[in-house]
Amino acid sequence: MSVSILNNLVLTVAEVAELLMLPRTKVYVMIDEGLVEAFKLGSDWRIKTSSVLHFVPR
Repeated sequence: MSVSILNNLVLTVAEVAELLMLPRTKVYVMIDEGLVEAFKLGSDWRIKTSSVLHFVPR
């Protein structure tokens, strides 16, 4: 999968929490503080993969 396609994917709060090894509540705080680019889809949040990748532990 190319990087440009990966950057355009969106993740759920639960997926981001698992990826970053954080509680879901911390992901909501990150959304509120504008640390990750997110939008509402119905009543659920979706987070752009590109805004999360730099938080992934290496």
